Amino acid sequence: MAHELEEERRRDKFYAIDPSLNDDDYFKELGAKDEALMRLTARLQKQSDLAAALEGSDRAGSPGPKLLQVTYLNADNSGSAASPKAQPKPSHAAAAQWNPRFFLEVSQDGGDGGAGNSAGSAAIGEATFEKLPSQDEWVPTRVKIWRCSVDAEILDAHLPLPHGLKYVSLRSLSASSSTASSSQ
Repeated sequence: MAHELEEERRRDKFYAIDPSLNDDDYFKELGAKDEALMRLTARLQKQSDLAAALEGSDRAGSPGPKLLQVTYLNADNSGSAASPKAQPKPSHAAAAQWNPRFFLEVSQDGGDGGAGNSAGSAAIGEATFEKLPSQDEWVPTRVKIWRCSVDAEILDAHLPLPHGLKYVSLRSLSASSSTASSSQ
């Protein structure tokens, strides 16, 4: 029972949801945030050039297909020097901004989940999601990724609402390795 309560506390903290919300509002908010994060991480996982950048390789055609694996990080275990300030405490009126963190790792396409052998194959990422005022949709407006081994930023993209990073090709952003400041 204590383990289940701890898992619930971690989930509430990661998704920045007030556990005292009524069940309908709680699960509506949880579902909206989970769906938005899953869409973003699925897009990141499909980026072969991002996997190549994490490996420190300039050629996308290196031997064997690469998989980009994503693990979500709770604020409890994300004490990096590059990490931003702690998230504000959620309130009943859902916060207009949410900043989940995640760990990215490159592995060979072997299905065993083993990490790549080259240096620079892991990174910490943070996304900023903003809630559209008139809807219950969370839109990614910023993605920032730090390579773990060499402390090099490889992606910093930031575009404002209403669309944020929703329709922008992350492939072109990760290839340029610069902040996106132009219009969509």
